[in-house]
Amino acid sequence: MALEKIERQLRKKNLVLFGVEEKKGSYFDLVDTVLEIIKEFMKITCEKQEIESVRRIGKIGEKARPVIISFTTMDRKIEVLSIKKALKNSPYYIMEDYPKKILEKRKQLKEDLV
Repeated sequence: MALEKIERQLRKKNLVLFGVEEKKGSYFDLVDTVLEIIKEFMKITCEKQEIESVRRIGKIGEKARPVIISFTTMDRKIEVLSIKKALKNSPYYIMEDYPKKILEKRKQLKEDLV
C-alpha cells in the first residue's frame, strides 16, 4: 500500500504524450519537440523551466513509444490536460500517467461498460 502511494506521488505531475515521432536525437531535441507540440497544437506557451523531465517508455519497435512529461508544477499539468481536446485533429493524444494497476482496472471497467 505504501509503495502504491509513493508511485502515485511520483506520477502526480506527469502526463503521457502519444504519437511523437521517434527520431535519432538528444534529450534536448525531445524536450524541444514536446514544447513545440504544446505551443503549436494546444496554443499555450510552455517554457523549458516548466518541464522537469521527458522520457520515452516502452520497448523500441515499429510504433512510436509514448513520452512521459514531468511538469514542475501541478498548475501547468492541469492547464495542459484541461485543453487536451485541442489535439483532437492531430496525430497526438495526451493522458494522465497512471500506475499499471490502475490502467488495468480502467481497461476492465471499460470492457464491462460495452
